[in-house]
Amino acid sequence: MLNVQINLPGSQRGWRNVLCPVALLMLALPAYSASYAFPGNLPKSCLANTSGTYVCNGLTLEAGDTLAVAAPTTITVNGDLKAGMASKINASGTPSKLTLVVIGISAIGDNATTTANITGGGAVTLGDNSTITGNITTATGVVNIGQKSAVVGAITTSSAAINIGDYSTIIGPMTTKLAGVVTVGNDANIIGDITTASGAINIGQRTKLEGSITTLLAGAITIGVGSSVTGNIATTYQGSTVGAGAITIGGNVQVSGAVTTNTGAITVGNASVVVSSIRTNDGAITVGGTSAIGGSACTGNSGAITIGDNVTIGGNVETRLAGAITVGDKSTVAGGVTVTGAGAKTVAVTAEVGTTNSVSCDSLIAAVGLKPAPTIKSRQWRQLFMRQ
Repeated sequence: MLNVQINLPGSQRGWRNVLCPVALLMLALPAYSASYAFPGNLPKSCLANTSGTYVCNGLTLEAGDTLAVAAPTTITVNGDLKAGMASKINASGTPSKLTLVVIGISAIGDNATTTANITGGGAVTLGDNSTITGNITTATGVVNIGQKSAVVGAITTSSAAINIGDYSTIIGPMTTKLAGVVTVGNDANIIGDITTASGAINIGQRTKLEGSITTLLAGAITIGVGSSVTGNIATTYQGSTVGAGAITIGGNVQVSGAVTTNTGAITVGNASVVVSSIRTNDGAITVGGTSAIGGSACTGNSGAITIGDNVTIGGNVETRLAGAITVGDKSTVAGGVTVTGAGAKTVAVTAEVGTTNSVSCDSLIAAVGLKPAPTIKSRQWRQLFMRQ
């Protein structure tokens, strides 16, 4: 803290210690901002390798520094990339002009602008109110995107988590190829699919997602209150014999596609809408009050189905082999309510039930086939289960 002595008339000794905010602000800012150019004025830690390629023994940009490239450039950082607050990396360029290959961690500060494709050996962290235009790829490094930030490009990890802060925007798919949880905060906007092989997917409240959400092998999916998903939600691929994980949809959620799991319960909160059908082979289905399902609600091998009060079902409600069915007060099922195997059927007196229609449970398996079967080598399987 800076103390400035000012002569104050009328005081006996004439001096008081007064805090000077302007001086404090000047101390907080760097004396100057450096401008680096590839080729040209390189940081001291960087050397030109061959035409368009550079190697840096670590790369640090202080607050407000800029880094520009004149032609397609690849910079390999043997160490960490650290870019301070309000730094600019290829800000006026395109991602195709700059590739950053970082052996260590990548830490980009608040209010920064980066236009580059980043391949990280370690974690990649973007601060608040910052933007990355380009793809982010890591093997085992976690990707952290701060609040009110934006990424225009794909985010991919082999076996690490992806975390997206509140009020952030992602325009591009997010994928963890082997293992890794994807967590999206509240009030975010996502344009692109979210896919994991084996890892949960958690979507915060009031988040809008234009795309589908899929865990291919194992991993629960949770959708927060007031969110919307324009595609399908599934914890399985091909909708039948592979995949496990519960699906929990909060209240007042809009899902424009189907909701499917092979093994796992499906819960739809109050006042939510699923435009297509709900299907699980092994697991209960619960639909909260005043919700609407455009298609059918079906379980295959086992699983009870509970339909709350004032619910609308546009298709059938059916348990194929084992599972009770309960339909609440003042609910409407346009199709039939059928317990094919073991299990009681309870329909409230005030509920309305039609006859079985064309939206059959058998057709749902093909209808929700979203992804091709993943190809995972034996070594990758060992890595996956060693992490459990």
